[in-house]
Amino acid sequence: MKLRAPLLLSTCAGLFIGVLFHAPAAHAQFDAAALIAAVEAVGQDVISETSSITSSLSSVESGLNNQLADGFTQTANYLKGQIGAQEQIADANNNIQAVQRKQYLDAQIMTNHVATPQACDSLSNGQTAVAAAQQTNNIASAIEPVTDARGEAAPGNPSYNGLAQGTQAINYLHYTRYCSANEAAANLCTQSAVPDADQQASTLLGSTTYADTNAVDDANDYSTNLIQPVAPAALRGNLLSSLEGQTEIVWRRHYNAQMSLARTVVTDVLASHTPSVELTTDQEDQLQAEGLPAATTASWLESMQLDVDRRASNVSYQAGLQYMPEKSLLVELVTELAETNYLEFQNFKQNQTISLLDASLLADQAQSQLTAQPTVPIPNLASN
Repeated sequence: MKLRAPLLLSTCAGLFIGVLFHAPAAHAQFDAAALIAAVEAVGQDVISETSSITSSLSSVESGLNNQLADGFTQTANYLKGQIGAQEQIADANNNIQAVQRKQYLDAQIMTNHVATPQACDSLSNGQTAVAAAQQTNNIASAIEPVTDARGEAAPGNPSYNGLAQGTQAINYLHYTRYCSANEAAANLCTQSAVPDADQQASTLLGSTTYADTNAVDDANDYSTNLIQPVAPAALRGNLLSSLEGQTEIVWRRHYNAQMSLARTVVTDVLASHTPSVELTTDQEDQLQAEGLPAATTASWLESMQLDVDRRASNVSYQAGLQYMPEKSLLVELVTELAETNYLEFQNFKQNQTISLLDASLLADQAQSQLTAQPTVPIPNLASN
């Protein structure tokens, strides 16, 4: 389009020169005005055509600029669309991850708030053990006043009326309940179903839980033979009020205190084997798993042993342990730690008693090392 204006100018100029140099001489003066008019007309046409061309070029340029602007705008729109799509994809991905994370946390929260069967069993068995311990203390508390009164030869007890009566009472008990074959052959008694059970350690320690009240009585009779078969005769009347009686009663009280402590140790063992609490279903199942006789009640010792055995050998417990979530495992560990602390406390109480026994033996040893009894006269308190 830019070549057309020069071309037209060149054409008009050529035409003008041709007319100027090739016109006939005779008419040169006459045609000059016409020629000038023609040239001017051609010039006007050239100017008009040039304006038209310029206008066309401007229109084309404007169109090209508009098309380029439209193209850049479209490209920008494509870029915006692409960025928007990427943002939507990112938002969708974030939403999916957020939903998955929430579902995971919901599942974890649910798992952490659901008590596992193992946790329920541990709680139930622990409550059984604590209840059994309380019952054991009650049993020991019921036995000790009876045995203490016997050892002190209090009124109503065999040795109150003398050592001979005390000896006769313990022999009568043996012949009635524990008569042996030799004693039966000597016509002292009729052989018992449990001969000599009152002098056999298995009577006290052989069963984790005593089978019945007869077994409890047998264990108590063994304890009596172990600690104090016959109590010394009581000091009464003039024997107590005399000077010699006042000296004797001091050492009798010492003797009674030592016997009460020794008998307490054995009574605690006896009470821990005495049926004292109802077993849980889990504990009954554990009894069956170990091939032991079915039972609905057990001692404190057996309830503790069943819980220990369950954790060590029970198949269902071990299987459940494999699938416990983290929170349940922590609960189980805390439960076992609490049980360990409970047993440690029981050991602490037992060690207190053992320490008392050691102290008593040490006191006896110190007393035996005295060269002579004190010679300071003791006042007659009865006469005062």
